[in-house]
Amino acid sequence: DLKREFLELLEQSEATRAATLAHLEMEAPQRAAELRRLLATAASEFLEAPAWTRVAPIAVTAIAPPVRIGPWLIKEELGRGGMGTVYRAERDDGSFAQTVAVKLIRSELASEDLRRRFDSERRILASLDHPNVARLLDAGTTADGAPYLVLEYVAGEPIDRYCDAQAMTIEQRLTLLRQVCGAVRVAHQRLILHRDIKTANVLVDARGVPKLLDFGIAKLLAPDMQQTDMTLVGFARPLTPEWSSPEQLRGEPLSTASDVYSLGVLLFVLLTGRRPHLYTSTSPEAFAAAIESARPVALRAAASDNTPPGVLSGRLRGDIERLVHKALAPDLRERYPTVAALDADIERLLTGRPIEAHARSLAYRFRKLLLRQRVASAAVVLASLGLVSATLFSLRQASIAEQERQRAERRFADVRRIANVVLFDLNDTLANISGTLAVRQLLVEN
Repeated sequence: DLKREFLELLEQSEATRAATLAHLEMEAPQRAAELRRLLATAASEFLEAPAWTRVAPIAVTAIAPPVRIGPWLIKEELGRGGMGTVYRAERDDGSFAQTVAVKLIRSELASEDLRRRFDSERRILASLDHPNVARLLDAGTTADGAPYLVLEYVAGEPIDRYCDAQAMTIEQRLTLLRQVCGAVRVAHQRLILHRDIKTANVLVDARGVPKLLDFGIAKLLAPDMQQTDMTLVGFARPLTPEWSSPEQLRGEPLSTASDVYSLGVLLFVLLTGRRPHLYTSTSPEAFAAAIESARPVALRAAASDNTPPGVLSGRLRGDIERLVHKALAPDLRERYPTVAALDADIERLLTGRPIEAHARSLAYRFRKLLLRQRVASAAVVLASLGLVSATLFSLRQASIAEQERQRAERRFADVRRIANVVLFDLNDTLANISGTLAVRQLLVEN
């Protein structure tokens, strides 16, 4: 059918796709024209809704929400997107009370390949036992063939709104983001990429604990062409351009560095209140090229118009700016290769140690050491000043003593010369005068 042919064309190279369409135009020109229109739509409008939703036979129409999905009683709609709708639901089979989020996938997107992988993938995702991950609790299929996911329900608000409402400082925002990095790192250890990290997918609950939502949902809903490659992302798969790495926008094979880029965008938003790049291009490839050709955005300039509450824009420079720019580097060779590397540099920044994003410099490391050890450095400086002062005082006293010694020696020499004159010169002269014996005796004694 039309949907199947459209999905097959998306996975083909440009040359193969052109040949397939040329052959199809000879046999079914109307179907070929419809496929060309869908391909053009996929190249320009892919933000949330997949292009195949425009196929007339499977067009989405407004329908009433289901009353039940499996053992879950639907209470209210939480949101909807191109892949399906999310509901708040409560368990209603008498087993126990539990509130969950049920994501109902549109039945027209299901396929045999998806169903085969659905079961194995959900077991992997359900194993993500981390305090900052909204866990996948269960999965199943409705009577009409629509897959659904049962997720941990998080009553919270997006991380950027939470930080602004609490007027959190730069350090507090970085500490909160580190918890999100921990959740992503655990998933990467299980070879699972998130692929859609953004503020709407990171909620902070009433206790101040961030929860990462939709972890692996894009992977779960988009079966790969190669079963052994767990990182390929197809052209029409769900993504949000302003949060996606250049390689993801181009539909290239992904690595953990792609999620690092999205975390860099999240950090940029938390610090400045805006995203580093605005999507204005007509295609994902053009947007990727625009990101790669643009100069890194200065954090202070980005935050100048709308600085988030609690953030001092004057501090958005130096190491923190280098860290953000390294996380957002379009070139994979310049970006943090893993979330662990990004998290480690954030920890170094918070503890005042040299960060890897800064060029290696002995002067830089010495300066960081002095700033980190302020009390010890102050004590060393005071001790040094005391030692220098004592040394100068000792040298001054020694100089005075030397001057006194020299003065005493000069006086002794003067006295000796006088004594010599009295004892020898005067005495010899008086010896020639008679009756001076008593005078000569007095001179010698004195």
